[in-house]
Amino acid sequence: MKKLLCYFLVAALVVIIGFSGEFQLLEKSEERTKILKQWEDELKKSMEEWNIPGMTAGIIYDGEVIYKKAFGVKDLSSMEPIDIETVFQIGSTTKAFTSTLSAIFVDGGQFDWKDRVMDLYPAFRLKDVSAQQGFLFEDLMAQHSGLYPYAGDILSIWGFGRDKVLSSLSEWPTMYSFRIELSYVNNLFVVVEEILESYSGKSYSELLREKIFDPLEMNSTRATLDGFINASNAVTTHVNDEGNPVSIDPYDGFIDWIKSLAPAGIISSNINDMLRWVNMHLNKGTVDGNKIVSKENLLITYSPHTYVLGNPSDPSQRIVWAG
Repeated sequence: MKKLLCYFLVAALVVIIGFSGEFQLLEKSEERTKILKQWEDELKKSMEEWNIPGMTAGIIYDGEVIYKKAFGVKDLSSMEPIDIETVFQIGSTTKAFTSTLSAIFVDGGQFDWKDRVMDLYPAFRLKDVSAQQGFLFEDLMAQHSGLYPYAGDILSIWGFGRDKVLSSLSEWPTMYSFRIELSYVNNLFVVVEEILESYSGKSYSELLREKIFDPLEMNSTRATLDGFINASNAVTTHVNDEGNPVSIDPYDGFIDWIKSLAPAGIISSNINDMLRWVNMHLNKGTVDGNKIVSKENLLITYSPHTYVLGNPSDPSQRIVWAG
């Protein structure tokens, strides 16, 4: 069986927070019903095109959850239906939680976005010594390190742990100059994890629980792989086998590898919790009058740091900025 490193989850968890101009018509109930039906039809069409067994989707409009629905099944073997409480791995969306957690620490004065990484984590080493010396905390999450894309991921796939991911940073060659081009990596988020833990004395999962999950009442959300595997209502992970989703064992390397890259992709959640998370962002860091993170530092996590070439034939898409 041919397995691809790019694996499918059995379902996609979708949260929509913005629309085109036509969605201003959502103020009118008769138009809302029509538009939501059209959108639901598009979701079902996408499921068929991508061979996705199941998914959940939600929409927040003007502070209100106006749509929340489950589609399909958790596992193609059991054909057990998905519901709105079903838990999914959210993959690299975890990175947004890591940056928000970092913003909370900046709020608390433990360190600043512009602090040098070497001052926060003295063991930090890169092959590019000039980049190493100039690396700021905010650079760790801006995807412009210059390292080859996905540098170090293979170590996790081979079963090495977090310590090896960190110690090997100095061995990876660069593809671009520092802060010049987008280069998507996961391993530098582990440095963020190391810094957060060293300044708090708590684990990454404990910090997420204390600072984000509990305040937002994200009661089904976990930041450990065991939390996902042991969930009573969760999807089964599938891989893409020549266009068809095929279930794999929960302890397969295609799942287990994320443990050593936790802050880049470990979180599992459901649509109810993710809607609470999105609503916090829409409310600029506040939920029910309680501040989770300051507006100022939350906005910094949205700020563009790296440009990506878009479609050269479309002037409006020639440059796209990445966070």
